[in-house]
Amino acid sequence: MSIPLDWTGTHLVRTTLLTLMLAAGVSACLDPLASGLPPDDGTPYCPVTSGLSSEGVTGYRATTRVTGYWIFHFDAPAVNDHVQLVRVTRADTSDWLLQLSVFPARDWSGNVTQDLDSARSAGRLVIDSARSQGHVEWRLSVAGVDGVLRYTCVNNAAHGVFTPLGDTVAVHMLGVPVDTLMIPSLDSTPRAPSTDSTPVVLLRVDDAPVTDRDFLGRVLARSLPAELGIPTKLVGRSGMMTWADVNRWTASGFTTVAHSRLHRATATDEEFVAEFAGSLADMAAHGVPTTVFVQPGTWRDSMSFDAAAKLRNWRGALIRSLSTVFESYVYNGSQCVPFPDSVAYGLGHVTISNGVTPDVILQAWLRATQPRHATVFLVHSRTVRPAGMLDWFLDTLASARASGRIRVVGSVQELFPH
Repeated sequence: MSIPLDWTGTHLVRTTLLTLMLAAGVSACLDPLASGLPPDDGTPYCPVTSGLSSEGVTGYRATTRVTGYWIFHFDAPAVNDHVQLVRVTRADTSDWLLQLSVFPARDWSGNVTQDLDSARSAGRLVIDSARSQGHVEWRLSVAGVDGVLRYTCVNNAAHGVFTPLGDTVAVHMLGVPVDTLMIPSLDSTPRAPSTDSTPVVLLRVDDAPVTDRDFLGRVLARSLPAELGIPTKLVGRSGMMTWADVNRWTASGFTTVAHSRLHRATATDEEFVAEFAGSLADMAAHGVPTTVFVQPGTWRDSMSFDAAAKLRNWRGALIRSLSTVFESYVYNGSQCVPFPDSVAYGLGHVTISNGVTPDVILQAWLRATQPRHATVFLVHSRTVRPAGMLDWFLDTLASARASGRIRVVGSVQELFPH
């Protein structure tokens, strides 16, 4: 078939090494695996091998399921700024045992995209005749181009190449599995903007350390709402709150949102996807689903979203596809409302802990109480020493709310017209 010119040349150097890496497994005599790999429940696992046992039987490191929800990214010009949201299930056929369901996604500007054709896809597991290595193989249509996708799984991520039919130039594909795929509604009907000029304040408390128990108790004692940023894989560890704590605070009226998994710097694309999409999936798995994500301050370089230009790529497309609000560092945390829609992807905050002096907090408070202003105040409770150091601010917040001088909201989503 005729392949668009932009599928060639541009990615030749980038994909040559990947193609060579897969060459041994792809060019050998390959046999389909109809029954999947261990364990014995028949769930297909990526065929990554660990060599032969003493009995001459290949030992498989069956650590990554082929089936389930995945995020795919193809490094091809036609779809490079997009992500693919898919679900892989086991079919009833004896050979091509995998099938693909594709969900609508968004590009970084918010337009709906759906580049994969599930009706023209079929997948299987293949290994070479010596049973020493293998890969997952798909017949797939990407942006109207038919081809073959082959990938292997290492460290809970899929790396492979998509080769258009009739072409020798392949493009890189990255896949990251997630336990649950939360997709926000694609409805974009705006609400009428509020005519209320009362300033609005959101109190956000990040990281879920055990010191939150005392601080949130002080917030609750004043009948104030708050938004809690939860690093999902740190919950339950030493010095951190438990999921029982998270559920208790949610039941008390606080809003819980995703705040990465491990709150660490992301060095690779797959780590970024796992930290972002994985934390949203974890929140849903623990019964507190959300479509709000708070970026950790530990992210660096291209993954530190402190400028709108950094969102104009496939990472921004993933953020647009799986979240309704992405709190980061692009826009000032205190500004006039109503916000433009774009501010939902980059709204910042005003920190009032971490050694910030009362005078600086008071200056921020004066700005926050101006008519038609909205402000996100951020607290890291582990830096609040002594524990009651911010009681005066909480008292001020509660008093201003009681007198009607400000409106206090419990979720960042209340700051936007959608």
